[in-house]
Amino acid sequence: MTEADEATIALGDMLAALGKTLPNGWGERRGGASAAATGSMATPLNRVIGERLDVDLDDVAALRQRLVDERLPHMVESRPGATALEDWCRGQGMTVAVPAVPLMVCATADLNAPPDTGIPLRSLTAAEMRAHVHVATVGYGMEPQVLEGFAPSTLFDQEFGAGLIAEVDGVPACTGISVVAGEWVAVFIIATIEAFRRRGLGAALTAKLVTDAVERNGVSRALLQSSDMGKPVYEGLGFVSIEDWTRWS
Repeated sequence: MTEADEATIALGDMLAALGKTLPNGWGERRGGASAAATGSMATPLNRVIGERLDVDLDDVAALRQRLVDERLPHMVESRPGATALEDWCRGQGMTVAVPAVPLMVCATADLNAPPDTGIPLRSLTAAEMRAHVHVATVGYGMEPQVLEGFAPSTLFDQEFGAGLIAEVDGVPACTGISVVAGEWVAVFIIATIEAFRRRGLGAALTAKLVTDAVERNGVSRALLQSSDMGKPVYEGLGFVSIEDWTRWS
């Protein structure tokens, strides 16, 4: 099994675990595909991943149908070379939403922690999930209802989950979460409010989520999926791209 295979399976496990922290969330794996839902209106939080190139398309169809039946905005992700899955997505009337989403990994021992920004990073409790949702909503420029369904998550009460928030003079400025599966940790929903950008907050918060998971869970590898804007930041931390995935919606 390649590193990309291992990271892909770990990501599927993490999304399933994340989904199950919500009242209407779930996760399922079958036929070389995994799927997870949070019940929120955030498309990336409801998805099917073609984990293998020879994924069973009937199983992909069944997993996606769960998302359709629940009327959730969702996506299907295909790995490089998954031509059968890509053809299936086209046949379902899906189109390419993002053609190249890098799957990035880093050995935690090789993480390049950035200089201290002097801005405190505070751990969040489950009771403070709404604080994370608020900063993420503003940081991503989303409508309030998109992430509202994520607010009941108990992630921060779980051993495999954590959340941080950076506060500038007491004002929430940046936030993010992490999820652990086996020896892997992934960071998700890293968002900085525009007025507080270009201060290194996203990099510092990402690094802290990873190092905290090392101390708490003993993980040895980290992964994430990046936007074009965030990719240089993560490369500066030591993350490298190992595959580009296509997102269909």
